Amino acid sequence: MSRRSIAIVVLLMVLAFIPHWRSILLGELILPEGYLALFAPELKGQLRQTPWNALWWDSIGQFWAWRTEGMRQIHYGRIPLWTNRVGCGFPFLANQQTQSLYPPSLLGNWWFSSLEINLPLPIRSAKLMVWLALFHTLLALIGAYLLIRSYGISRLSSLIGAAAYGLGSFQIAWALLPTLPATASWLPLTIWLLRKLMAATADGNLKTATGFGIAFSLSLVMMLLAGHGQVAIYSLLALILFALLEFVPAYRKVKFVALLAILLPFALSFLLASAQLLPTMELAPLTHRHSPPTWDGYKAFAERGLTIADWMTMALPFLFGNPIDGSYFGKESFADYCAYAGFGIWVLAIWATLWLGWSIFFPILQKRTNARTPKRSPNHKLHLQTQKPARLNSQKPAHTNAHTLEPSHSQTPAPLHACTPALLHAQTLAPLHSFSLFLLGALLASGSTFNLPLYFLLPGFSQLGTPSRAVFLCQLAIGMMAAWILEQGIRDKGHGKCRAIGAIAVALIALVFAIGYVGWLLSANLLNFSWSDWISLLAEQNIGIIAGFLAIIVFALSQSPVPNPQSQVPSPKSTMPNAQSLIPSLRSQTLRYAVAVLLICEFVWFSAQQILTARPSMVQKALQVAEQRLSELLKKVTAPKSPVPDPQSTVPKFPVPSPQSQIPVRILPIGGDWSLVRYPQSLLPPNSILLLLRSQVADARSYDSLLLRHHKAVMALFSKGNPCPLENGNMILMPANQTSLQDARKLAQIVGAEAVIEAFSERLQVAHIVSAKLNSHEVVKPRAFVPEKVRYVQTASEAISQLPNLLEDTALIVAKPQKHRTLEDAYASVTVDKDALVEVRVEALRISQLRRPFWLVLSDTAYLGWKAFSLTGYSSWRELPITLANGAFRACHVPDISVRVVWVYFPSSFVVGMFLSCFGVFIATMVGFAMLSNQLLGKISS
Repeated sequence: MSRRSIAIVVLLMVLAFIPHWRSILLGELILPEGYLALFAPELKGQLRQTPWNALWWDSIGQFWAWRTEGMRQIHYGRIPLWTNRVGCGFPFLANQQTQSLYPPSLLGNWWFSSLEINLPLPIRSAKLMVWLALFHTLLALIGAYLLIRSYGISRLSSLIGAAAYGLGSFQIAWALLPTLPATASWLPLTIWLLRKLMAATADGNLKTATGFGIAFSLSLVMMLLAGHGQVAIYSLLALILFALLEFVPAYRKVKFVALLAILLPFALSFLLASAQLLPTMELAPLTHRHSPPTWDGYKAFAERGLTIADWMTMALPFLFGNPIDGSYFGKESFADYCAYAGFGIWVLAIWATLWLGWSIFFPILQKRTNARTPKRSPNHKLHLQTQKPARLNSQKPAHTNAHTLEPSHSQTPAPLHACTPALLHAQTLAPLHSFSLFLLGALLASGSTFNLPLYFLLPGFSQLGTPSRAVFLCQLAIGMMAAWILEQGIRDKGHGKCRAIGAIAVALIALVFAIGYVGWLLSANLLNFSWSDWISLLAEQNIGIIAGFLAIIVFALSQSPVPNPQSQVPSPKSTMPNAQSLIPSLRSQTLRYAVAVLLICEFVWFSAQQILTARPSMVQKALQVAEQRLSELLKKVTAPKSPVPDPQSTVPKFPVPSPQSQIPVRILPIGGDWSLVRYPQSLLPPNSILLLLRSQVADARSYDSLLLRHHKAVMALFSKGNPCPLENGNMILMPANQTSLQDARKLAQIVGAEAVIEAFSERLQVAHIVSAKLNSHEVVKPRAFVPEKVRYVQTASEAISQLPNLLEDTALIVAKPQKHRTLEDAYASVTVDKDALVEVRVEALRISQLRRPFWLVLSDTAYLGWKAFSLTGYSSWRELPITLANGAFRACHVPDISVRVVWVYFPSSFVVGMFLSCFGVFIATMVGFAMLSNQLLGKISS
């Protein structure tokens, strides 16, 4: 590796370090510290004040909680197929955003679980998130650099273009939701490998094409496993676009076998990712987001695209305020509607547009003008050639010398000798590819009709996030444009002043329009609006773009005319260059590096302040406070209960034992409000239970991007409407202002919760202990129970509709009516709960009244892949038929009493997907082994 390559690697690492400097230097965690007060309000005065943003809470309630849960299961040697701590159980691995099979996440889980044993598990998972964020930022920079460099662009220009993508708003503003930047970070590297694969295939180099094909498949697999389906779909569209753009100019060279060699890596990548893709495809139709697309839904989806004012955030990132100081007033969230990739990069992209347009249309206009002018005599042309040869040679475009067989080396500037025909072809592809990619991203992000076939034909696309998230394609494109125009300015000096003036003028006019338009909207809605305050606030928040503006000015100044080549011809007697000839070169190099430094300074200003962090000491203290509070509460719930004698019977009721330490206590919290726009007034918000691992607690609610529809429907019955906030349908809540204590008590019995918890801003108390039998007439349904009466229904929806009027000793079973005899006083309890394995012990209290058969109900979520087995008297296991109970839970028909029933979750989608993935690994390994063998045999024979 050369010194320049080492320097580029060091510079890329420094750029990746800039947005994460607090995490690396100070050891802080990528979490919003102020939100820790939601489950530790005693520390509110000691925590950093953080403006409310529901997406920032996702970093704690979803991604940090999921990383902790995944690390916990891997630590105990289990595949994270299922979790028993979210809702009434949830298919953990099937949710793609958990990154359960993402290789960097798996490697990090193993590393931090085995080495950082002195730290609590949530702190270890948070540290893993820090290093994964740094890794993906570096990956985005390296991939973008390699992609831009493949077009024959210099190292420095490629570095600037890569920084526009790696330090832009998409990679930085979404850092607290790591699956989005993680998926997008693989795109540039994957495109670069695709270009290398296409080039090797067109040249007929099968050996090189095979190597790049395997590398391309692995990179595409990483992108599919990184965790965000919407970004992966947009990235696949970009890959298809680049494949077409690479195939069209070389279609005559590509034969059928070569085309097959290009399609096989795509198939291999999906084969390798089957272990994740098949469970995800199985889960998607069963979630609350699965609904048939409608025209009204499409209109709402399209309206969430980027408007003209939103596009201006490419130049002014804080046009609608800064979320860090709480001044953001734009739509939904800052990350969704900010397209910033550098003011200087944006102006350079406009410059590239004008340059390319001038290069295309000016020759056409010139040709038409020459066609209209009258023909002159041949003597006139001969007269011009004999009288003014120097003037004609000086006006001839310099780059045409590269196409001649004998270029004039004495009159051609040195940089032009590198412009071979192949390099000129690469320079033609660079603007073509970048403008095509920008057009694709703009059509998607703006919510245009280009989204129509995706919305109605692609299953699940209608329930994804905003279309504005496709803006990362535009950021990569303008980074490529800026790098290309920087290179063109270096090679063709003296021909870009008019385009420089035009680009700066267009940029300034657009900025004035955007500022005026947003100011006009504010003045129409605010009574005390002041134009001077508005402009001063914009200047203060967007002061960093001055560096980009100065970079454009310096770059325009560097476009000075090239001195007369005849004056630079050295005399035959001297071999050393003239000192005066070195002055323009030194001046050009100085201005060139000044442009790079100023552009990087603008990226530093933006990226160094946008990632929120939390002090590990405060995080650990908040977790300890919350666990202590919850442990004291659980002592009341799980206190031993003495048996209450039945006055009408001599046989006492069987006592309710306290749960074992390895079995989570399921609680049902009801609390205050939760909103995207207001700071929530709740304690112990959803999914925070996953972080309190020493307290074995399960939350009967849920907070997930993919919820099971039946589970949500059961919750909705007892919360008088939709249990999810209208702004964010990812949550299941039990708001105190809509849920009565009586309804919460009945719901707790249905879901198998042992306590109803009132969770408010400053207190946490038991509202009703379900498992305590206060008198002999009160009948309860614990997590596992044998119903005394059974009513048969045909569908789960019918069962859910009858739940409000359900008697306490009755269960609704979705099965065909059959002969059923009651079994009085049978007791069932969960004895083992290891996520994907649950064991239930069933015992009868009155053997004399034993009647069979009977049903065993387990108040855990019914989902595909669960199987029930019972241990018979001959020490052999037999599979039991299972069905739905109460519309959303599991039940099995038990043939005998005093048995052990074991529920095992091992879905066929994961089994088949894992088999296909292993088969793909085998194919890739065999191909790689064959390549290495051929290389070794070639060396031995030589």
